[in-house]
Amino acid sequence: MKFLAIVALAAVATAAPTDVEPRSSVNKCNLNTQQKVCCNGLLGCVVQLLGSSCADRAYCCETGAATGGLVNINGLNCVNLSN
Repeated sequence: MKFLAIVALAAVATAAPTDVEPRSSVNKCNLNTQQKVCCNGLLGCVVQLLGSSCADRAYCCETGAATGGLVNINGLNCVNLSN
């Protein structure tokens, strides 16, 4: 019985992932094509100003809008950053 437990623990240890990717890059957008957009309602989405944080929901969107401007967001071009 003890031998079976040791074999099971060894199997679990070898199956565990060794390189876990850090989650630090989750809240970042692709600087070349996307901008971080804050949404606090269905229609109220604004491109995030540098240094500010989103209180409700954040998305990375391909907007083509200038920083700080109002955005007409195409929902298919956005990725949710909020948890």
